[in-house]
Amino acid sequence: MKSNGIKIIFLIIGLFIFKISVADTLIHSKKNSRSTVSINK
Repeated sequence: MKSNGIKIIFLIIGLFIFKISVADTLIHSKKNSRSTVSINK
């Protein structure tokens, strides 16, 4: 039961890191166009 919870926590952390990296690449590729809008959401 506890190992399952740890797996879920790692999954959430992985998704969070993935979202940050994707947002980072998007911001770097679109520095000049509407970068503030993508940061808000």
